Amino acid sequence: MRGLTSQCRARFKAYFSGNIAVPADGTAGPVSLAFTLNGEPIATTTMIATPTAVSAFNNVSDMIYIDVPAGCCS
Repeated sequence: MRGLTSQCRARFKAYFSGNIAVPADGTAGPVSLAFTLNGEPIATTTMIATPTAVSAFNNVSDMIYIDVPAGCCS
């Protein structure tokens, strides 16, 4: 992403939606995903699903706005 804008920042909307499950050879339990920024998870985007059995799919989704300063990352 590049901050090419005439404003003070460029705003991007990142969206994720997917079906997740515990693998057939795993143990049923909570599965969590999160957006990361510079390798650090963003706590407000943590998505947790608790499948009732292995290979049982659950859907998770979330979105976040990402602000990139003008002139950044050129």
